Amino acid sequence: MSRRSIREKRTWSCCWLATSLLVLACSGPEQPELAIEVNLGSVTNVMHGGIGASWHAIETPIPNSNGRPQGGSAWGGNPRVSDDERWRQLEAHADWLGLDWLRVEVEQRMYEPEEGTFDWDNSEMRILYRILDWCDRRGADVLLQQMWANVEWNTFPEWRSNPMRVVHSGPASMEAFGEGLAELVDHLVRRRGHDSIRWLGIVNEPGHEWSW
Repeated sequence: MSRRSIREKRTWSCCWLATSLLVLACSGPEQPELAIEVNLGSVTNVMHGGIGASWHAIETPIPNSNGRPQGGSAWGGNPRVSDDERWRQLEAHADWLGLDWLRVEVEQRMYEPEEGTFDWDNSEMRILYRILDWCDRRGADVLLQQMWANVEWNTFPEWRSNPMRVVHSGPASMEAFGEGLAELVDHLVRRRGHDSIRWLGIVNEPGHEWSW
């Protein structure tokens, strides 16, 4: 399916959804009449990044605070990386949705568990590759989003004994943080050739209680 076909499908889906919501909102008693006109030939705005969703590659459980999940709304829902049948089902669903933009989410622990020591072949990294492979095939643009570091070696020293603090800590060394992130991007873009990556986010929603 071409990118144009994906976007046309997405446009019709959005129109259908918006129309359905308006009909539901106005279906009560004594509501005024409502006329809706949709003109797909008149473009008022084009989103630079398209319309899509978040797709976590993170699978390792993240410490909870008072039972509140810390992984985010799209965390932990992937099949095992070796389960080809279920990955084909998941990819077919993504095809059907017509996604052309994805925020693909990682944490530094996945690829640099110790400073200067990189692991490119663990199950989470292979999940990341499967997601990016789909994006490459489908022409979907990717915002590669590092959610947090979650590495004890670059946590503030006074926080290293607390797993929740390890997740929430900013980098004790910004230089080491930047070097690790640059190595990840180099590995994905130059060595593996994932040309779907268009943007890089270095932290998820900073300044909130659940973030840095």
